[in-house]
Amino acid sequence: MIFDVSRPMAARELFRLDFVKPKHGKPDFMNLRALRRPGRAITKEHLTGAGIYGLFLHGRLYYVGIFAGATQDALSGTVLVRWKKHLTYQALRSPEVCFSRTNLGAILNDAPNPAFDAIAQSLGGREVDTGSLDADEHSLLQRHGGSCTYAKARFAARHWDVFGPGNEETMIDAVSFVFARLKPDALVGAGPMNAAHRAWIKHEWLGRCETAMISTLKPVCNAQTPIDGEKSCTVDDFVHALEDASRPALTPYLPVDGEPACAPLEANEPALDFAEEEEALNHDDETGNVEGEVEAVDLREQRFRDRLSVECDAFVDELDELLPVGIKMNFMKKPGFRLHQEPGHHVLLMVSPRSGGMVAKVAASVSIARTLGFQDADLNTDGKWIDFTIDPVAHQPSALLTLAGAAMKDKHI
Repeated sequence: MIFDVSRPMAARELFRLDFVKPKHGKPDFMNLRALRRPGRAITKEHLTGAGIYGLFLHGRLYYVGIFAGATQDALSGTVLVRWKKHLTYQALRSPEVCFSRTNLGAILNDAPNPAFDAIAQSLGGREVDTGSLDADEHSLLQRHGGSCTYAKARFAARHWDVFGPGNEETMIDAVSFVFARLKPDALVGAGPMNAAHRAWIKHEWLGRCETAMISTLKPVCNAQTPIDGEKSCTVDDFVHALEDASRPALTPYLPVDGEPACAPLEANEPALDFAEEEEALNHDDETGNVEGEVEAVDLREQRFRDRLSVECDAFVDELDELLPVGIKMNFMKKPGFRLHQEPGHHVLLMVSPRSGGMVAKVAASVSIARTLGFQDADLNTDGKWIDFTIDPVAHQPSALLTLAGAAMKDKHI
């Protein structure tokens, strides 16, 4: 088989759950986000590159998905960017959960249960006409793509003893993940890796296997599975279905004459234009499924992490873990992230990738930055920002928070 299958990994091994403020117009229980846990027990190499994965509750499969790797390279990128979304979205616990009108209608017409009752109350009651709802007034209604389906919501509601508020510790022990990673040697002798080659692997290899597996296993949360047509399958069933799906020879990728190769990164990639305002969220469907839903709006984060060394990737994980109340991390359309002060959304610090490492800007003084170990800190030509380089070995994530705090103080003056 051309896949290496991991052992089941409990959500607790990989993530911790963080309580956040629910959004206006949504039930109070939509208040969780998953954060990657630095120092996880499994090495990142086992989770790197393209593959097929399964989500399990108490050892029973409930979702099959694919991860196509980094945006230009099927052998890079980590599936963790996908799983941390699934963990809370498919449990109805993310503040970003939203639905199409059709799915909301199905929820309102379902039997009473605590989760659906709260959703109905947020919409104005079970008798509301979903066709008349205005997305500007009802945040549960999708704008570009529903992040959740009726099938997923129904699954979560039927297991509210695991996913409901107050059961968070049970949830991160009960949910587990299995990753079938495409073996790198499956591509030995293949054409150069570029965006077109990655797309071929995604659709012609992974997509073909995924379709066959869903047809066989019928996971309850995949849209292709009819309501009440799901099966109860184990990890062994998942592995056997993958073996069967990948047994027919996979058609090799043949580059088209004149097809442009993926341009390599420059040795000194220019820093981002930080003055550019945030655009609307990128709603490209990278989940690999055919549901048309946008469960994981994670392309910005993935594109940023794709360009980082392992050490820098872990540095960002730890920084995310340390963020105090009042400071938020938001990824940008161009690879990078900002630390914002809330309320007010004031930009305090901005980070972008460069040659596998990271460079940053902060609205604080040069002396403070150099005192914290950023010896190359210098005033930008705009006279407002301090430019410096982040070395994940020499610097601590807490130093960035200290700089963000200094920038916050300056903004209050």
